[in-house]
Amino acid sequence: TMEDITDPRRTNDTYMRLAAIITSSGDAVLNLDIDGSVVTWNFGAEHLFGWTEAEMAGKTLDRLLPTDRPEEVGGLVERIRRGERISHYETVRLHKDGHRVEVSLTVSPIKSENGRIVGISKIERDITASKAMERSLLESETRFKLLADNMDQLAWITKPDGTITWFNERWMEFSG
Repeated sequence: TMEDITDPRRTNDTYMRLAAIITSSGDAVLNLDIDGSVVTWNFGAEHLFGWTEAEMAGKTLDRLLPTDRPEEVGGLVERIRRGERISHYETVRLHKDGHRVEVSLTVSPIKSENGRIVGISKIERDITASKAMERSLLESETRFKLLADNMDQLAWITKPDGTITWFNERWMEFSG
C-alpha cells in the first residue's frame, strides 16, 4: 500500500532527514530571507567562512564580499527575486580571517505553497584547490609551449596510426 505523504509523522521524518543532510554537509548550505539576510547557516558554512551561525543570523552576506565585488550579492538576490536559478557561478568570498576563498555557488528561490518567492537557498562549494591546480596546469602548459616553440629542434606528437596531434613552431616552419 502507498504511504500517505500528508501524514504528519512522515512529514516530520522527511524534515528530520533533510535537516541532518544539510547540517552534516561539507558544503556551505544557507537560507536567506527575501531581503538577503541569513536565516540558517550550517556547519559547512561555518567551516568555509569562519563565522558562526550566531554571528551571521539576521545579517547580509556583505561581510563575505571582497572589496572588488561590492554589488555581487545584491545582483544575485535580484536575479533570485525574479525567479531565476543560478548554477555553478564561480566567484570569490572572504573568510573571517581575511583570506580569499574561491567558491562555486548554486542559488535557488524558495517558494511558498502558492508559488510566491519567500526566500533564497544557497549552496557554496570551496573550489580554491581545484582553481589553484587549474592555474598551475595552465602555467605549466604555457612554459612548455614557450620552450617547445623556441627550440631549434623539430618536435611533434603522433597517435599510433600516425595522425599528428601536436607540433612545435619549428616543425611547422620546416614542413609548411
